[in-house]
Amino acid sequence: MVGKTQNRLISAKAAGDINGDGYADLAVSFEDSTSIYLGNPDFELKQDYLFQYGFYINTGDINNDGYSDYIILSGFPSGNKSFKLHFGGEELDSTGILIRETQGFYYIFSDKVNPIGDMNGDGYNDFAISIPYNGYNAISYVYLYLDGDSISSEPFVTFEHSPWIDPSSEGTFGDVVTGIGNQNNDGYDDLLISDPANNGVAGDSGRMYLYYGGSDIDTIADSILTFHDKYFGSYLKNLGDINNDFKEDFAITSYDSCVIYFNFDSIITTDFYGSGYGIGGNGDINNDGIKDLIIGDPSYKDSVNFIGKFDVFTGNNNFKFIPNFSNVGKQ
Repeated sequence: MVGKTQNRLISAKAAGDINGDGYADLAVSFEDSTSIYLGNPDFELKQDYLFQYGFYINTGDINNDGYSDYIILSGFPSGNKSFKLHFGGEELDSTGILIRETQGFYYIFSDKVNPIGDMNGDGYNDFAISIPYNGYNAISYVYLYLDGDSISSEPFVTFEHSPWIDPSSEGTFGDVVTGIGNQNNDGYDDLLISDPANNGVAGDSGRMYLYYGGSDIDTIADSILTFHDKYFGSYLKNLGDINNDFKEDFAITSYDSCVIYFNFDSIITTDFYGSGYGIGGNGDINNDGIKDLIIGDPSYKDSVNFIGKFDVFTGNNNFKFIPNFSNVGKQ
């Protein structure tokens, strides 16, 4: 699967099971379109649905009907944009529900928004939309939507970050948004929002903002995470439980490092040059019942060339940053 010169590949994402047939599906976004490939026993790469917009967010199942749902950003590069929520089903919803509109082209949107979980404990998964950069007033916005049984175009909570209030902000608040499970054991899922270019600690060192779920969610961060490397918060992943302590873990990458948080009880770090490009987790590769982790290192270099590699770490009761398997690229 390759892009075209005038239509480069933007992302390929797991889409959950959109049509409820028991097979995982795939969403592939180019600059001007998104293709959905439905899983099948032979995984024949046949484009099943095409949207004429290059922006896709997997929200998870937000209306509890057993099908994965998703958001598509529609509009033209120089014009207004519309976020539309599409519900999964045996027949895919091609129309969608309008969630939010923006006027003009002075915005940068983030498609690094992941399933949130249930922050207010109503039994429905919540979802978010993120606008890290707003050219009109330079304020970053993350819109949180609750109540999956009655979707509203008005967000329940709006997280704002303004450089006029916090001069250390560089217009990247909301670059990555994801749910991290119930970290404080209060029965509500929690939320992390990244600001990877924030220079509050050092130049572009980055910050992560933690918001606890609850019956009354506010916009004041319950904790702010920092690290000693550039662009902390470049990527964020809910890993599930990789050390078998029955608590959800998560990983945050910076430019040169990956940091794993074990439910805030402890952390471990490792250095990977260029590891901020991506991590994969929440799957069980070796079928031992414990979640595993993959870290990409695209800037890995042999004696001459940058050839890239990825490392696989299998989960266990005493997780260490020692890869069980590595795959190195070709020269």
